[in-house]
Parts: sequence; C-alpha cells; structure tokens
Amino acid sequence: MNKQKTKIMRTLLLLVAFAISVTIANAQYTKLLDLDSINGKHPVGSSFISDGTYLYGMTNEGGVYDFGVIFKIKPDGTVYQKLLDFNGANGKRPWGSLISDGTYLYGMTQRGGADDWGVIFKIRHDGTDYTVLEDLNVTKGGQPFGSLILEGSHLYGMSRMGGTNSGGVIFKIDTNGTGYSKLLDFVDILGSYPIGTLVSDGTYLYGMTLQGAANGTGGVFRIMQDGTNFLPLHDFPSSTNANVATHSSLLLDGGYLYGSSRQGGANGIGNVFKVKTDGTDYQNILDFDNSINEIVFSSTLYFDGSYLYGNGIAGGAYGKGSIYRMFPDGTGFEILFDFDGMEGETPGSEGLFDDGNNLYGMTTFGGVNDFGVIFKLDKTTLSISSIQLENQAQITIYPNPARDNLIINTEEVLPIRIVNALGATVLETQIDQGNNIIDLTGLTSGIYVIQSETSTFKLIKE
Repeated sequence: MNKQKTKIMRTLLLLVAFAISVTIANAQYTKLLDLDSINGKHPVGSSFISDGTYLYGMTNEGGVYDFGVIFKIKPDGTVYQKLLDFNGANGKRPWGSLISDGTYLYGMTQRGGADDWGVIFKIRHDGTDYTVLEDLNVTKGGQPFGSLILEGSHLYGMSRMGGTNSGGVIFKIDTNGTGYSKLLDFVDILGSYPIGTLVSDGTYLYGMTLQGAANGTGGVFRIMQDGTNFLPLHDFPSSTNANVATHSSLLLDGGYLYGSSRQGGANGIGNVFKVKTDGTDYQNILDFDNSINEIVFSSTLYFDGSYLYGNGIAGGAYGKGSIYRMFPDGTGFEILFDFDGMEGETPGSEGLFDDGNNLYGMTTFGGVNDFGVIFKLDKTTLSISSIQLENQAQITIYPNPARDNLIINTEEVLPIRIVNALGATVLETQIDQGNNIIDLTGLTSGIYVIQSETSTFKLIKE
C-alpha cells in the first residue's frame, strides 16, 4: 500500500466526531545531503539564503571543534563546501539563518565569543574575511535565538537573555561593526525572552516574546526602528489553550502578521494565527491536531503568493515532522511530506527557502548519521487528492486532469468556485447532493483551484 493510501486510511480510522477537511498532496522529495560530524551536524533554527548559484546555511554543531559551521552547497546537492569552523573564540552554536548584503553574509551565534554569550559576525561568500562585529554579553544582551535583518546600513536583532532587566533586548548595529545600541530592554510586563527574527515594514519592527506581557505567556509586539513607540499588539492568553510562541518568527504580508504557537488552539498543541499590524483582527486560522492533520509545533511560515508553507517540527505520520501548506485564510490544509527518520527528522524552525520551483530546508536529526539532512521539495510535481470528512461524508472530483466536463460528487449541497492561477474566480456555482457535471469548455488549459467552504482541490484542465 502506498504512502498516500495509508494516510487516507489512517485518517478515516481516526475520525470519530471531528468535522474537518483533510487534503493530501504528493510532492517529489529529494535528500540532497546527509550531514556528518566534520561537515557540520544538527542545524537548529536555520534556513537557507541563495546568491543564485549556492545555498548558504549553518549548523549548530559539528565541524573541527564541534561548535558548528558555515557552509554552502549547490541546489542540486553537489559542491558542498565548508566556509568556517566555529572555534568558540569566534562564536559557537550558531542559531538562525544568514542574511546577505551582496558582499557579506551576516549572522549570530548563541554562545561563544569573549563572554560566551554569542557574537554578531560577517563573512564573505567565499569564506574569507570573517569578522566578529560584536561580542554579546549580559549587559548588551546575548544568547540570541533568531536571525538578523538588514535595513539600509543597519542590522537589527534580538537577544533572548540579558539586558538591564535580564529579559532580553532589541538592538541595532551598523554593518561595519560600529554603533551597537540597545533599542529596548524588555521588562516583564511588556514581554520578556524575545525569540525568533524581527520583521519590518520600513517603519516598524515586529516580533514575539516567549514570556511576560499581560498574561505571563508572551505576545506579539511592534516598535519603531529608532526604539520608540513600543506597543504590545496581542497578549497570548493564559488559559489552558494559551498561545505560547514557538522558536519560529512572524511573517508579514498584506497588512497581517502570521505566526504560530506551540500551545494553544482548540487542541492545546498549537495553532497558526494572524493579526493586523495595528493589533486588531486577531484570528486563529488553523488548530494543530496530532490525530488528523498531525502537526505539532510549526516553523516560520513562508508565503509564495498563493500558499502559506511551514514545517511541522514534530508530529506527522511517523512522529518526526512534516511539511505542509494552506491558504492564508486557513483553508486548503495539505500535508506535502512526512519525515520518516532516514529522510530527515525535526525540520528547522526558521522554515523553508523557495527558489520558485523548489522548497529547500534542513532537519536537525535523521538521515544516515542522525545528524540531519539537507533536502528539497519540488513544488511543480504537486498533485492533489482530497477527502471531505464531515460526519463521514465525502466529496470527490474526477477525472483529473479533465478536458470538457468535471464530475463532482458530494453528500450535501455546497457552493464552489474555480480560481485560475492568477487568483481570479472564473466560475462560481452550487453543487447538489450526488453527481454534478461541471462544464469546463469555457476554460483555457492550465492549472486551477476548486474551492468549497472547507475543501480545496487542484484541477488540471487539458
């Protein structure tokens, strides 16, 4: 029995009283590299950036000193090259992803440096001219769990620990290593222990805290780039379904901030949420459920203009994580790939890198050596089948691909619409119980999305 059929059977067997749409998609997964000790191992909270030729990344451990490495690799998995071995004095245990200004790569380490509180560094793309820009410490803030962002000639970031109130800081520093300054010392009532990476809209910086704020469970905040006008946007509630931020970061798109929690939602194991940049219109758009959609914790989300993509850091068919996607309103949830151990385990919390056709990422564990893997997922190979489970009712479509007519079978009356690749609705109608024949002769050949109130299908029109 193939993996898709197995997953459908598991879903049907597990359904008791839930009403939920489950969509399963097949995507071509390729393991590009099994990490080993000398070349780096256990990438944590790290994703890739690209210069068009190479992907650049970091591992939290491994290398000559077992303190982590900086590396590059071609997108086909060839020409892996280690650029730097962290040795402690120049930093150790890098966390987060690299960023680039076209000349240098910039990043942070969680520990190491003069005071073992981490460093801010830069390095050229060929591995030369490594420079520690700042040694972090208890006063400046340190032990960052996130990445830097670049705004003009300034780097902005957060330190999880230290600062005046020992609750972490927001800082900026010039790309030449001068001008380090704290923009904010977190105080518990405003939030403490910031995690993840800041995002910017050009005026405000946005981020999340793990603890503190009004309910003690952290929240979402914004602050101007000069350090003024700090404002809590959303305080995670302290009930049993409290939202507690993961080690992931926010995504900013269309006036909304998208994020994920590791406690919260209807099932208490996390959710995906969105909130406007002014703090209004908070929405819980997906509840994780380890018996149905099998996501436990989530990475930073990525939006490609159509779908939100993320890593389920745990859960999945084998309990070792998965890759999923959905529409920005929370509909159309699809599991794209389940990690099984040999193909990787525990994908990174900073999410996925997209080159237009493929998604690239790393796992912390798994692979031949259990030191993690580098992988890609081919988006162009996605084919979708869907089951609508609502009181054990089903909705099916066939044939797919279709030429002139499409048959949709359902057990209830549902409105549907067909959307083209540009996002425009090209047909809107209502389907009745039983078989419904949909005339496709007016549609040009291509890929479409069929949407009902709870299900999403990919349709290929020949």
